[in-house]
Amino acid sequence: AAVEQGLPIRVERTRPRLEDTFWLNVAGKGYPSPTNMFRWYTERLKINPTTRFITEKINEKGEAIILLGTRSDESPNRARSIKKHEITGQRLRKHILPHAFVYAPIKDVTTNEERIRKPTGKNWPGQPPVGRRPVWPLQATCKSCDFRNGINSPV
Repeated sequence: AAVEQGLPIRVERTRPRLEDTFWLNVAGKGYPSPTNMFRWYTERLKINPTTRFITEKINEKGEAIILLGTRSDESPNRARSIKKHEITGQRLRKHILPHAFVYAPIKDVTTNEERIRKPTGKNWPGQPPVGRRPVWPLQATCKSCDFRNGINSPV
């Protein structure tokens, strides 16, 4: 879709360090399988590798805009987090990393709307900010999550 729409995006996958991989921790270190109450894998498999990637790009380019497919309707916690980092009057919101911003084009899409249609480049709510580069489309996921084939795509 990015090529068809003339967007300068390529896919780069982040991976955890060997000592943080799922099977090494479960089979090798004896960690229990993750549960909703014990989610040891989230930080090791998703957050840390993605944070390293974004930090590298900020060091190279000076800033990063992360395209994130999160929605306020996912949960009350997600809605609070989105609201907490908003920049009044801006489409971007603050990221926890310095010189990084988040663009969430589907943040206001409800669960029912999300089930009815998957957004395409032409009907996403809002538009990405003009003149701000790089844009980093990002959805960090793992096989135990609802999403498949997590991608980190720098421009």
